[in-house]
Amino acid sequence: MSLKALIDQELENGYVSIKLLKEKKPYLYKVIVDPNSKELIKDLPILFDDRLFKCQADGTKFLRLLYGIRVDLTHLKKHYRTQYLAVNRMGNVKNVIESWGFECYYSAKDYADKIQKLTPENDSRRKIYNKLYYQSRKRGITVDELRKELRKSDKC
Repeated sequence: MSLKALIDQELENGYVSIKLLKEKKPYLYKVIVDPNSKELIKDLPILFDDRLFKCQADGTKFLRLLYGIRVDLTHLKKHYRTQYLAVNRMGNVKNVIESWGFECYYSAKDYADKIQKLTPENDSRRKIYNKLYYQSRKRGITVDELRKELRKSDKC
């Protein structure tokens, strides 16, 4: 079986992650990272996500493999800090990633699921209320109006 056929079996979102390959197929990983195999892997869709990317092409590969088309910036910042900071050095993270053709969102800013947890027996009730208070003041409405608005839009 050829190297290309083995790599094609591991494709995910158009690329093969070197980290996942190291876990799943360590022998194939050793062949790819071997310095003598540079010519063999030159045209293969391999993403070296164990290294920091320095250009748009590497960043695009990394994000497409990890997220597809919709990038969760909260998850990226929390779990892939070095890659997030590399994009941050290029400019505003959201603007840079959107200029690469991705949709960006912050999962931490979605309060709809937290509204359902606003019950007296929940310990973090005050914390969620403060977040809702901040969002409502930002929009210039009361907390109750914000809760009604979110419930009307079927986010709850």
